[in-house]
Amino acid sequence: MTVRRTLVEPNVQPSMHQQCELLGVNRSSLYYEPVVPDAEELALMRRMDKLHLKHPFFGSRMMTQTLKREGLVVNRKRVQRLMRIMGLESTAPKPNTSKPAPEHAVYPYLLRDLKVSRINQVWAADITTIPMAHSVHTSAAGTDRHGPSVCDTLATHPATPKPASKGLSVKTWESCHFGVT
Repeated sequence: MTVRRTLVEPNVQPSMHQQCELLGVNRSSLYYEPVVPDAEELALMRRMDKLHLKHPFFGSRMMTQTLKREGLVVNRKRVQRLMRIMGLESTAPKPNTSKPAPEHAVYPYLLRDLKVSRINQVWAADITTIPMAHSVHTSAAGTDRHGPSVCDTLATHPATPKPASKGLSVKTWESCHFGVT
């Protein structure tokens, strides 16, 4: 759309009206100049960003209430607009999140009738990502389902993407499988 807008030239034939019609561009979009946010709006956006880092589960309603309690004059629509511009979204569960998507395949549960009776028969793994103020912390854990203990964890350091541990150590494996500490 912006490329087509740049093709329209004033004071040449065919007229601007005809050029816009041929290119499928609204004439009003040629005259639009984006408004630069003022200092008050930028200060409000900074405050909203700090609140979102402290309370990532706040939606537009709670964000509006908190800002009003701080003495700022805002309404929900303004907060919604700024959150949309800034890309802020609540981490709280959304409606209908437990409904499966119809295009996703349903896989059978292969362990339903299996009796877990020995070590190394069934393993489970889980990965968790935790957003932090300036980085993301990722943690992974592996467990042998025969016993209740976690056999290994792998964590990444928040400042660097490199793993803080290098995987399953012998000592961790021995303590998990033989009870040796």
